Formats: sequence, structure tokens, C-alpha cells
Amino acid sequence: MSAGIWITGARGFIGRHLARHLSARGASISGIGYGAWTAKAAAEWGISQWVNGEVSEPNLDRLVAITGAPRTVFHLAGGSSVALSLETPAEDYRRSVESTSNLLEWTRVHSPKTAVVLTSSAGVYGGGHLGPIPESTDPRPVSPYGVHKRVAELLCESYSRSFGVRTAVVRLFSVYGPELRKQLLWDLCERLSRGAAALELSGTGEERRDWLHISDATRILEATEGYADRGGFTVNGGTGHGVCVRELVHLVLGAWTSHARVTFSGKGSHWTGGLNYLKNLLAALAELPRRPVAPVLFASPGLDSSIADRLRPFLAEEPRLSHIWSPRSSSYWFRLATAGLLQRDYGAEQAFLSAGIDLVFQHSAWYGCRFGLPTLGWIADFQHRHLPRMFSRATYWKRDLGYRGLARCATALLVSSEAAKRDCELFYPISRGRINVLPFAVSVPAAVRNLDPVAARDRYGLPTKFFFLPNQFWKHKNHLVVVEAIRLLKARGAGVVVALSGAASDIRDPLYPKLVLSRIEQLDLRGDIRVLGFVPHDDVLALMRAAVAVVNPSLFEGWSTTVEEAKALGVPLVLSDLPVHREQAPELSRFFNPNNPEEVARVLEAAWRDWDAGPHPDLERAAAETASARFRRFAGLFATIAAKTASEFNAS
Repeated sequence: MSAGIWITGARGFIGRHLARHLSARGASISGIGYGAWTAKAAAEWGISQWVNGEVSEPNLDRLVAITGAPRTVFHLAGGSSVALSLETPAEDYRRSVESTSNLLEWTRVHSPKTAVVLTSSAGVYGGGHLGPIPESTDPRPVSPYGVHKRVAELLCESYSRSFGVRTAVVRLFSVYGPELRKQLLWDLCERLSRGAAALELSGTGEERRDWLHISDATRILEATEGYADRGGFTVNGGTGHGVCVRELVHLVLGAWTSHARVTFSGKGSHWTGGLNYLKNLLAALAELPRRPVAPVLFASPGLDSSIADRLRPFLAEEPRLSHIWSPRSSSYWFRLATAGLLQRDYGAEQAFLSAGIDLVFQHSAWYGCRFGLPTLGWIADFQHRHLPRMFSRATYWKRDLGYRGLARCATALLVSSEAAKRDCELFYPISRGRINVLPFAVSVPAAVRNLDPVAARDRYGLPTKFFFLPNQFWKHKNHLVVVEAIRLLKARGAGVVVALSGAASDIRDPLYPKLVLSRIEQLDLRGDIRVLGFVPHDDVLALMRAAVAVVNPSLFEGWSTTVEEAKALGVPLVLSDLPVHREQAPELSRFFNPNNPEEVARVLEAAWRDWDAGPHPDLERAAAETASARFRRFAGLFATIAAKTASEFNAS
């Protein structure tokens, strides 16, 4: 390879490795970027000349006076983090966009034969993509980081086509390797090197990343130099294969021969109750003979890929992604304005009609009372009416006005319990006569039923006998009453152990999870209350089967997924005495006043004494048969309600 290579941002992780790689191939490398660098330190990475400063015309002139015009400039200078771009978007713009503009203009005027290779990011594509992302995919960046990278790409395209500057763009995915002292892999390995026995990582673990080793990234960049042309050239820098974060973490643990227990905080995850409802509904419909319902999912381009992966097997086609569903888009707000002023969301209506939709199943969306398609509105619960103290004034009224809109304008309404139907008729009398009750049901796959619950129990370091409380740490889930009950039981020497799982976050009351955890610490109950963090759903079901009973102390439920799953597995239940729990619970259940720690303690102690630890094969077999029948009824009744709703609308 001949001499004459410049690298902007050469002190960065990718820049250093690229310089060393190209230097080893015979090139003379010069660099420009932020940071003082001694000649010796720069030479260790293969850099012969270094200019400390921003990518500007004066600094580029300084460098060309030393080295002469370069054959190629690898432009790596720019923003490096989505998080930082959100904190300081103007600075990210300056680093990514202005530096690119300065370099291209300098090249056009002073060095027109020089090729420019821009290092961009997969962030220009935005989220919600299923499977490999080809370069032809329409860029839909979401963060300032992604937007600024895309603007830099467009500048390259413009200078290439308008002025003949030879350019190429490489959209790198998740690059990792030696010397990168940030991000997941470094953080994980650094904590393992300190002998950590338990690790909590952010997210759910289901996120997928296309991981690219730095040695592969440098080879891709080197190869791209030969494709820089006057029409512009763009290529992805990745493997085309996404790897689940949880899978990657377990690979690292295996390579490290570590037995550290890993949990995920779940922060950033979605309302799991609503997602589970939709997933189970779609799965149930997929089992109906002749598939009378063909579900189509409409979502914004920011759709989480882990959600898409869960729902895709049950959809009639790939999710239809459009910016009209994204609050970040002006078209979204235009839709809402139309729905409010004209009582008809024409944008949504056209999207549904073009897809051949016969019925719209809605929850939080509202399309107006004159909408041109039948709508079936699902209302999960009326918690805000029963527990208004759990909601801010703005959240309360947003929720209530949304439900009023559904009650008034939806063709028909769907709730999960008779208790919810009574609430709907009480709070929104206009809904009477249009409410359908559809009890939520779940299906537990055979593969999950075949998991070893004892192995799951041992994997989480739990004793042979324990209660399991698998609720998110939301205030209305009422963990504190169980904490106080265990305090009382410990004082009696009862030896009761409770395991808690779920994301330690509450968007409505961020201090509540910290209050629960600090109370456990304050009362020295860490051995009696085992906090597991965010646990994969399959493990949740396995731990249910191993437990003495599943506990749900919630102050309010619409139709509890926790209860339904335990019921489907034949697991005994200890529940707060709510009307919906009485309606939903199986025979092997006990109830307590959720506001009385002493009563909770008495009921838990009696269940601990009377019931053995799981699994219970006989109960599981009987429960599996009845659960299968409930699941089929769930699907069949929904299909009937949907057909009736569409028929009544079309006949009106």
C-alpha cells in the first residue's frame, strides 16, 4: 500500500486500531483530532504526524504543509454516543456535521483528488427492524446522534454528485475489541475480573446487536477505500446477524468459567402486562381452525425489535411501520388534530384501508367518533379511578379522557372481567350495552413445561422452600406489605422465604422501588426476601412451579397475568382479596387484606405450614388440560366478538 493516509479522530478507539492496521500494511499515517499526543505515543499506533485540534481549514492546512496532499482521508471524527447526543445535541452536531462539512469543502478546494471515507453508524436506520438491514433500507434516525450521522452522509453524497469529490460511507454496527473501555462487553468483563458473584445489567437482555470485532471493522474500512467514487458509495459494516444480549452475556460467562448470577434491570422495557395480553391473544387466534382472524400490526419505525420478534410468528404479515404512529413525527400530531377537530382520523383510516383491514383493535389510540372503520376498544383496568393517589393529575386525566373517548366512540368495548365491566358501566355510563367480557387466558408451551424447576431454583440460589412474588416494582403491586409481613414472621422464627422478581423501576413513582429495597436492607431481611431482578419469562414460569405458592399482594388488577400463569401451571396462590382475584383464582387459593401486614403474615404462615414446595406433577397435569380449554375459548370468543362488532358497524 502506498503512503498518504489521513485519519481524523485517530485518537479514538476505531481510529487507533485503523492507524495501526494501515501502518502495518505499509502506509504512512497522519492524524488530526482532539487530544495532546506525544510523537512516541502516536508512533506506537503507527501515526507519524499528529495535529491536535478540530477538523477545520487551518488545521487541515497545517497537516498538508507537513505531509502533502493525502490519497485518502478516513473521517472518524464525530459524535460517539447516543447518550451524549441527547445531553449536548449542539456539540454532537458540531463534531459530526460541521467537521464533515469542513473536510469536504477543504477537499473540494485544496485537494480534489483525495478520497473521503466517512465512518457513519447503523444508528441512521433507527429502530424496529426485523432481521438483517440492507443498505437500501430507508434511513429513519431517531436520536440526535443518528440524525447527525445521516446529515454527514448526505453531505458526502452532495459533494460527490455536485463537485466530483470521491466519497464512500461505512455504516458500522456494534464495534468491540481491545482498548474499548466502555459499553457492555468491557463493563461485563471488568466486573467479572473483580470477582463479582452477582451482576445486574440494564435492559431486559432480549435486545439484539450486530457485534463486529475491531479487526473486522478496520478491514472493512480499508476495503471501502477502493470503492470511493464520484457517485458516492455506502456499505454496512457488520455481520448481518443480530445476537441477543442475554446470549452474549452467557457466552462471556462460559468463556470466563464464571458462575456469577446475572439479572437484568428491565429498565427501558415496556408495559409487560399489555404486551403479554397481545402476544397471548395473537397466539390463541393462530390456533383457531381456518384462522378466521388475520392480525396485522401497525407500529412506528421505533418498534422494539424484541417486541416484534415476540409477535411476528402470529401475524398475517410483517409489521407495517410508519411515522404516522410515532409521536416524534409531525404526521402523528396532524392525525391527532384531525381526529379531534373532525372526529375522524383520516391518516389512520387510509393506512388501515390500504391494508385491507376490516376491524381495528385499539387500546390507547383514539380515532374519532366518525371513524370509517369498526373499532373494538380494549380497556385493561380502571386503576386510576380506584387508586387516584397513584397517578399524577396529568396522567390521571390523560388516562380518563382516553377511556371516555373509547367509551363514547368505539363500536364495541372489551374488558377482561365482570368486575371491570361493572366499573366501566359505573364510570362511563355511555358504554352500557356495548361492553364485552373476555377473560384473559394464557398458553404455556410444552418446552417451558419441560424445563426443570428445581434447576431454575438452584440457578437463582433459592432454598428448597420459598414463596414467589413475580411482580414489577410498581407501587400498586404493594410489595411493602409483604416486606412487613416477613418482618413479623422472622420475629416469630417462622423461616419463611419470599423471592421477588421484576424490574426495579416505576415510571409513576421512581422512589418506590428504592423504598422497597432500602426497607429490606433496613430490616436485615436479605436472607428472607431474595431480590432476583428482571428474570426471563421462561425462568419466571419455572420458578413458579418450584415455589410453595405464587403471591400477589396487588392493590388493584384488571385481570392478573401472574394469577393466570400460575393457574395454568397448577401452582397454589396467595392473593390480595380483590373482586377480580376472587373471580379469577382457582380452588387452591388463599386470600388476605392487602392493607394488613399481620393478616398477610398469618395467611403466609398457614400456607407455608400446609403446602409443600413444588413441583406438583399431578396438579400440573390437571391444570394443563383446563388451561388448554380456556385458551381455546379465549380465542374463539374474541373471534366471535370481532365478527359481531364488524357486522353491526357495517349494518348501521
